[in-house]
Amino acid sequence: MPSGYPGALDSLSTSHADGVNEVIAAATTNDLADAVNKIEAELGVNPSGAEVTVLAALGLKSNLAGPQTFTGTHTFPGLTFVASTVPAGGVTFGADTNLYRYGISSLKTDGNLFVARAVVVGEDNGVNSKLLFGSANDTNLYRSAANARR
Repeated sequence: MPSGYPGALDSLSTSHADGVNEVIAAATTNDLADAVNKIEAELGVNPSGAEVTVLAALGLKSNLAGPQTFTGTHTFPGLTFVASTVPAGGVTFGADTNLYRYGISSLKTDGNLFVARAVVVGEDNGVNSKLLFGSANDTNLYRSAANARR
């Protein structure tokens, strides 16, 4: 039976043994060759690139072109996004939630942000540390002294 890869995983027999006068059918050899050819076509030439393994290359690759979809849990060391200030240049969760670069040292979401524990403002000695409200950022809340808010 031809390989179903990459749409499905094959379950090829591994019960053959040397020295038992076993005849291997041409179909078995052809199925194995078909599977290898499909794997090579899917991975391409030198899929690990400069990395030791394909897994390492996938985990470190940060220059993927176009939108990417990941399921499960993944770690991407040194993940970098393009210097875009539009939602398409950031991260999209589902079809309706995003997080993207708003400007220099700024992140933005076009939806709501819910924080379960705390929002910390002003870890940098309180310089320019305030919560801004309104589309013009003309209303603010800040710490004017110990235990005092303005």
